[in-house]
Amino acid sequence: MAADSKDLELIETFLESERLSIIASQQTKGLKAHGSSAAALRTEMFTTGGALVDGTGTFEVQEFGRSPGRMPPFAASYQWLELKKYGLTFKNETERRALAWRIMIKIKRKGSYTFIRKKPTGVLSENITQERLDPLIEALADKYMLQIVTDIENLK
Repeated sequence: MAADSKDLELIETFLESERLSIIASQQTKGLKAHGSSAAALRTEMFTTGGALVDGTGTFEVQEFGRSPGRMPPFAASYQWLELKKYGLTFKNETERRALAWRIMIKIKRKGSYTFIRKKPTGVLSENITQERLDPLIEALADKYMLQIVTDIENLK
């Protein structure tokens, strides 16, 4: 069943609000490095509803951390070191590259800090909550419940 334009507008407004909230949370929590994940987070609308799409697939990693196993990409780790700095200074590029490799090997063996702590950052879980979903659910449920009851009565 396709949703009507008012419902789609309501859903799109909700999703856009969530998108902006997640991006703000990412910034506040210090999880934003170069901004590609925030730029790739988008709202997609369909005739039946909508979705919030993580175009880079990094928000789940930001929320729960990276598990051990595969090594993170070198280019991303190297760039992350340059953007985050954490008060680090390097004598030369070789030193910076070496630290990026050591960090990548550590993540491959043990996982990222967030994963090891087993404590999500909240970038997603603090934003997408039942409390925030309830008004949208109620607005849509009331309308469609009435429509379903009317359809059932018409069948009699």
